[in-house]
Amino acid sequence: MNSNHTPIGNLISFWDFDKCTWSDTKEENIDLIKAEKLGARSAFEYLSEKKEVCSQYKFKYEPTQNSCAYSIVNRHSVRNFDQNKKLSSQLLHELINNINNRLIKCNHFEMFICILNVDGYKSGLYKLNYNGKLSWIKQIDKKVVCDLISGMNTSMTATVTAFLVVDWHKFKKNGGKSYRQIMIESGAIIQKLILDITDNGLFGVPTPAIKDTKTKNYLDISSIYKFPIYSFSFGYK
Repeated sequence: MNSNHTPIGNLISFWDFDKCTWSDTKEENIDLIKAEKLGARSAFEYLSEKKEVCSQYKFKYEPTQNSCAYSIVNRHSVRNFDQNKKLSSQLLHELINNINNRLIKCNHFEMFICILNVDGYKSGLYKLNYNGKLSWIKQIDKKVVCDLISGMNTSMTATVTAFLVVDWHKFKKNGGKSYRQIMIESGAIIQKLILDITDNGLFGVPTPAIKDTKTKNYLDISSIYKFPIYSFSFGYK
């Protein structure tokens, strides 16, 4: 996103713009002219005003409230959540199913979920299995979770706090070579989750600054190859 040439195809691929409409598009040849060095929000503000990238390629920007484009333009971080609003189990299952599809494709990742305020679920730490089911691990203490994410108080009021874990052995086995690559992949997974929750009227904040060894122990991870690398808290505003 910070290079002098930002291929629009890369932007689509990264953000999963399956709900945006394109015409006569050769993605590899399109750059966001005059939108260089801009983040996704600014780039799409630019596109929404100009309606086209250049004379021969046009972008039909018609974001509805339930579109990925709408979510990108309107998303923002929230750190204090409404504890009186519970997340429905149905919505949790939808979010889990979406994120699980990503984890299956990138099977060197696992996700642990701290459920704090979800209808029909006992508060506690769960592991997301590749079959989309949640396995109970243990009860949790909000203050402990807060300490794991470097003292950020989001976990004190969040509906859910999720931890993304990488298996370095599987990562290398799958052809992975660099720490940068794993950070890009983990960021893409969490950003997809952000778009999903925004689509459903939820808000959240990513917390990549975590106490990795302490968090690993708290998640009861015994493998020497697995380490937590990212976390994300969300709920109702």
